[in-house]
Amino acid sequence: MQQKSTNTNVAATSRNAASKRRSTGERDCRPGWRGWNLRRGVSCWIALVVVVGLIAGPAAGVQPEPQPQTQTNATGGLAEAPSPTDRVNITYTLDRSPNERGHALVTANVTLPSDVSSFDISLPSAATVQRTQGFERDEPGTMGWEWNGSTRHASITYLASVNATSGGDLEGVATGQWALFDWRTVGIDWESERTDDGTETRPSETARVAEQGVAGPNFAYLGPGQTYDRTVDGTTIRLVVPKHAQPANEPQAMLTALAKAERSLQLNARTTHVDVFVAPPPIGVSGRSGGVTRNDRHDMLVHQSKRLATPDNVLLHEYVHSKQRYDTTDEMEWINEGSAEYYGALLAYRQGLVSFETFRDFAVSEAYPESTLADRESWSSSRVAYRKGLRTFTALDATIRSRSNGTRSLEHVFRRLNQHEGEITDDVFATYVAEAAGESLTAWLDEHVESATVANVPTSEARYGQSGSQAADTTTGSVTAAVLRPAIANAPPVLFVGGIVLLLAGWARRPPDGSR
Repeated sequence: MQQKSTNTNVAATSRNAASKRRSTGERDCRPGWRGWNLRRGVSCWIALVVVVGLIAGPAAGVQPEPQPQTQTNATGGLAEAPSPTDRVNITYTLDRSPNERGHALVTANVTLPSDVSSFDISLPSAATVQRTQGFERDEPGTMGWEWNGSTRHASITYLASVNATSGGDLEGVATGQWALFDWRTVGIDWESERTDDGTETRPSETARVAEQGVAGPNFAYLGPGQTYDRTVDGTTIRLVVPKHAQPANEPQAMLTALAKAERSLQLNARTTHVDVFVAPPPIGVSGRSGGVTRNDRHDMLVHQSKRLATPDNVLLHEYVHSKQRYDTTDEMEWINEGSAEYYGALLAYRQGLVSFETFRDFAVSEAYPESTLADRESWSSSRVAYRKGLRTFTALDATIRSRSNGTRSLEHVFRRLNQHEGEITDDVFATYVAEAAGESLTAWLDEHVESATVANVPTSEARYGQSGSQAADTTTGSVTAAVLRPAIANAPPVLFVGGIVLLLAGWARRPPDGSR
């Protein structure tokens, strides 16, 4: 399921003109477990103890892929990239609230450049403000807070309800022991005056966790757990497994499926980081995409019960959403879920997770024969886009392969959609389909998209490209794991550098209760 995100920034119309904009912010953050926190009252002297051979290096003959360079800050997480001084910067610090089940403690730290003349922040409904600096309530009884101009480094701390439902199922929750939720819940307004070239002030919104957990560009997990990551062709895929989760699949198997998908699906949609959150009960949704990819970063959550060995593959379905970089008209919105459902099943087949017969039986669903994909008013359920969209794309891909003599496929269409500037209309879609097929398929699209006619799905396995037996596992990226548990919260830090473990000895840290 894809979550939609919008930005409605309005650029300045002339030099020295004031511009007012509203934004949900840019989705970019440098997440990481927040483990070691150096505060006042912490002292240490350091000796390096070198332990050689405790962690085995790569097997002979196997060369790991180069890993991206990261910088650790004082709290042990990934360092934030320097924020440009010409934009509004908002950093949300997220923390659990054990005494307030269903809530998380949020501090929004706002830095405003000199050209910003006013700034308002609208908190989520029922939020309880605990303290502010540089903000005053906009109007009594509202959730709006206005910057008072006293400082350009303002902040507001509030208790936010994070329990959320979708279709009757929980999709965000805070249990007291852990929390998993969508942290993007505020609205911002600002006015700025440019004195140089009239370019607009761009907002940047990032999140970090106060203690244990991971914050992605949209979702955040707070609590103990384990992470696994693999880098494939410049894309780092990180799997976040909460301590209380019991995944139906081995984490390494999930990473392998995602790594193969990254290499197999070439849609001109570069993503440098993808965070996958495994969702334990009481969360009930099967899966959810974080929405629009921002700054080449994406995230999603997948319920712990979802298996890999099925054509109804939630993990791969949600991953396909990270490759969708286009906007559609309402008439063409069905292609988002339809293509994710199709490629999720096709990738499962190509990876050998399911047989061709299982894949085809899933694709030839007879569901919603009376519904027209391009006419939402004819839909009896939102599942029309998934199920009938799946069957239509299965048939369309096979048709393109046949008409182009196997030289092109549906992937060519989606590569072009991702490059397209402007909304995807039915005419735009038909143009790129014709380009891929080498001839017009307008009549085919009119019959199966603009009307309710059910598309015929070919029975030949050769019409669907590389089979599972041919899809060798060519991923060689290294895998790392990071574990944080409360029991080791006061242990000395350990650095792993090139096969050598460096223990930082002589560590002293004030216990959580403040005693010495």
